[in-house]
Amino acid sequence: MADIKQELANISKKLENLFSGQDKSFKQMIVEIMNQTKDEFLKSVEHKIEVLEGKLFEKEKDNDKLKEKVDRLKKQIKSNREQDKHNSANIQE
Repeated sequence: MADIKQELANISKKLENLFSGQDKSFKQMIVEIMNQTKDEFLKSVEHKIEVLEGKLFEKEKDNDKLKEKVDRLKKQIKSNREQDKHNSANIQE
């Protein structure tokens, strides 16, 4: 019975220290949990950013290819118009 009373007294003392602010282990445990949660969240966000950067890079490459195609088509149209003018001038002669 004395052992139980002693154990209850120890538990009571630990709880007193915890709630009175003398025991910093509880606060440290919460800080560690918050840091772990923050790190996991940041890893998730970093992964999402990497995926989006990859998609953006692919879109930029696609846009560059389309710009080159548009430039080629514009040159081709210009060339065709000049050729049509030249052919039209030859027909009139």
